[in-house]
Amino acid sequence: MSLDDYIRLEIEDRDDPTKWIQIDRWEDYTITSNLWEQCDSFTLRPTPDLYPQFLAGNQKVRIWCEEALQITGKTDDRDSSSSPSSESLNIGGRDMAAFLVDSAADPLDLTKMTLASLAHEMCDPWMPDWITSVVTDNAPNFYRLVGKKGRYTQDTIRVWNETTQTYEDKTVGKKYIRGVKGGRSSPEYRGVDQDRIRSTSTDGGERRWDVLDEHAKRVACAMWMTSDASLFIGRPRYDESVHEPSLTYKLNGSGNVLEANFRASCAERFSDWKFLAQGSGSKATRDASKINHKINVRDPGSSFFAQDADGNLQRRCYVPTTIRVEKGCHDLNLLRRLARGRMERSALQTFVYTLVVAGHKSENGLLWATDCCVDVQDEKHGITGAHYIIGRDFRHDKDRGPYTTLHLIPSGVWLALDHDEITDEEYDDYMRWKIWW
Repeated sequence: MSLDDYIRLEIEDRDDPTKWIQIDRWEDYTITSNLWEQCDSFTLRPTPDLYPQFLAGNQKVRIWCEEALQITGKTDDRDSSSSPSSESLNIGGRDMAAFLVDSAADPLDLTKMTLASLAHEMCDPWMPDWITSVVTDNAPNFYRLVGKKGRYTQDTIRVWNETTQTYEDKTVGKKYIRGVKGGRSSPEYRGVDQDRIRSTSTDGGERRWDVLDEHAKRVACAMWMTSDASLFIGRPRYDESVHEPSLTYKLNGSGNVLEANFRASCAERFSDWKFLAQGSGSKATRDASKINHKINVRDPGSSFFAQDADGNLQRRCYVPTTIRVEKGCHDLNLLRRLARGRMERSALQTFVYTLVVAGHKSENGLLWATDCCVDVQDEKHGITGAHYIIGRDFRHDKDRGPYTTLHLIPSGVWLALDHDEITDEEYDDYMRWKIWW
């Protein structure tokens, strides 16, 4: 298959948005998609006879691989050089998440906002011309409220005691707080697109992407921009498969994998995580130095723990850390989600595993894509089983032609669990055999 069959760039005409200029012949290109990165990006170098003289910054582009849309984005850079013997032009850009990453948010009152309405608020200046829509994984099971019993509470005020010359808390009233039925039937639960954000405001000057990412993490969600410029907020699809025969890399170097790279590190990784937070609406919040929520999380990887004959964890190395969540957490469930997500991400970022395959398609004819799983049989590194494609790079150069680099993580580690329903013991048991490095 010729190179012309692979990548096609369409650039919107600045004077007539209904017209698109096409470029389909390349010296080389790199098209990167990674769910852990804020933006997908591209760097393209067309053949000299196709250099566009009309190209400018912030020009809308679409990148296709055959007839499948890969990126809807904008141009950032035009880097050209010329000499009597050669010419070169590099076109660089990112997907539409670049607007959220580069732009700062105004101060916002969040008391009546949901995660979905906050996303629309952040994206509104560029909708629908640049960012087409916001798609949320509505009403996931892990975002249900836990039932609470009714209880009595006392209001207190701080008064000055002339005798002791100190401030004391004085009870001034007593009231009953009605209980809440848990689960999907809870009157407070209406889903990600309706349940209100448990926060009062956001400071101006923060990046729009950071504001959204912070609140998405509070409900154990990730977010990324899709190829058609829709902002997706939800969880990984571990049940999606590319239906590919296993990617194999044998001891003799044979198989359908050209190159395998593996690196595991214990740097910037900790055995014991302690998370401290200050809840809202409690007496402790009157003093910024007081902490009323604490959560401990363990990293059960082999870098820190070994298993005895009964399957129990035996500590090998103690490397603790303490994280203070500066913005208030309204309850322990929220802090638990943040803590477990932070530990999982830290462990996974030290797991660097990439496979290089020829072309941009799997053996079943489907283009390689992120947010799906593939089976791996790597005899060289002893890595087997289902792995999640967290990143995918389409590349071409003169020496190797078109090829794809797949960035893989073990399936079912990142944002895989219903954190409000699973106990600490169940979480440790699950992670014990998932985080093995």
